[in-house]
Amino acid sequence: MDKGCWPELSVLVALVVMMLAFGKYAPRAQPWVQEDVKAIDMTPWTGAKYAGLGLLILVIGIYISFI
Repeated sequence: MDKGCWPELSVLVALVVMMLAFGKYAPRAQPWVQEDVKAIDMTPWTGAKYAGLGLLILVIGIYISFI
């Protein structure tokens, strides 16, 4: 008998409820702060928009080819 996605969905819901409960009833003493240790260069890449556009066109082209 096929159970579908219900087991996975119930685990997801249980984990979300647990995280919300822990955040409500046992919050951290101090808020989490992500510190940048300068391990890598985070300078924005100048070609990112063109690469993203190219990838978007490629994915749309692949979808269209299967229609």
